[in-house]
Amino acid sequence: MISLAAVTAALATLPVYHEDRANPYKGAQLATVALAVASVSRTREEAAYLIAIGQHESGLSFRVHFGLCRSFECDRGKALSLWQLHANGRTDEIWHGFVGLSLDNTKAAASAAVRHVRFAQRLCRGEPDMIVATFRAYNGSGCRKPTPTERARVATFQAVMRKL
Repeated sequence: MISLAAVTAALATLPVYHEDRANPYKGAQLATVALAVASVSRTREEAAYLIAIGQHESGLSFRVHFGLCRSFECDRGKALSLWQLHANGRTDEIWHGFVGLSLDNTKAAASAAVRHVRFAQRLCRGEPDMIVATFRAYNGSGCRKPTPTERARVATFQAVMRKL
């Protein structure tokens, strides 16, 4: 298990989603996210991927975490959780279990997201820039097709790695 203190410290360095700045429960939400990320990650890299993906997919938004996406968010209703997971053959019960502020729901989503990261890494094994390739594959673009946000994701990943 990755250090909970390190994950908590890394999350604390990220910008807070604008809607959440005055939310008195934001600290508790991030503590849940930190515990989920620390408990499902086998390596520092996996934790950094989860934090960077969560930051760039949802802004780690309290509202999105709760499952309250606007019509234009969450891939227009096709994705759930901080990590914007699609159903991909999951039952509705499992997929909808990825939303909600409870530790169980957050761990379920983090676990599904880290499995997707691991799949992306296996798919892209041997690519010259594995970090970029992993983000591309996570987003469904394959290992080599550039995505508009990949550089920002890499920068967040690298900053988080320095904290873990």
